[in-house]
Amino acid sequence: MKVRYLLGVILLFASRGAHAQFTPVQAKIRELRQITLSDNSVVQRTKEGIYYRYSDGSVLVEWLTQDGQKAWDGTLHDNKALKYYELDYKQQRAIQRPSAPVAVKPGAYVSAKHDLGSDSVDGVRCWISPIKFRASPGSSFVDLGKACVSPEYDLRLWDDVTSNAKRTKTELYDIKLGAEPPASLFDVEAKFSIYVPQQGP
Repeated sequence: MKVRYLLGVILLFASRGAHAQFTPVQAKIRELRQITLSDNSVVQRTKEGIYYRYSDGSVLVEWLTQDGQKAWDGTLHDNKALKYYELDYKQQRAIQRPSAPVAVKPGAYVSAKHDLGSDSVDGVRCWISPIKFRASPGSSFVDLGKACVSPEYDLRLWDDVTSNAKRTKTELYDIKLGAEPPASLFDVEAKFSIYVPQQGP
């Protein structure tokens, strides 16, 4: 199932303010994935990497290891150019994918419902909210899991999602708030060959 419409706390987009700024963030990121196979056995995968958020809201994730081996992939959401890329650091190639039509704005999480309690990561408090999915506008919502976000810093600290016999938990740790990452890290055109797949009719 390809998740196209995630509501609740995961994707809350609004128009960008003229001078809106995010708190810059540098952190480590971990993704734990459990896949249940047809024979009911479970395969676990672990990825570790670095999470960067620039003050314009752009987010870069560079994966460093997968199951203890070197990883070469990453993602970049350019919140200023409204572009999303899947990155291949080994081939120095960036595949451009469809992105949100408007920029994420500071304060997007303030109105999110947080009726599942709270948590704290590295001293940053976050509120737990459900993640919901619908296949198309007008269809019924399905619960996929939950996420914990900090309205104060507009930062998702962790999420836990189950879909199609696959459970994925993504979490930030060793969080450094106010640490602006180098702008050069986000200059995808200078470091990668960009490939834009043709869209179907």
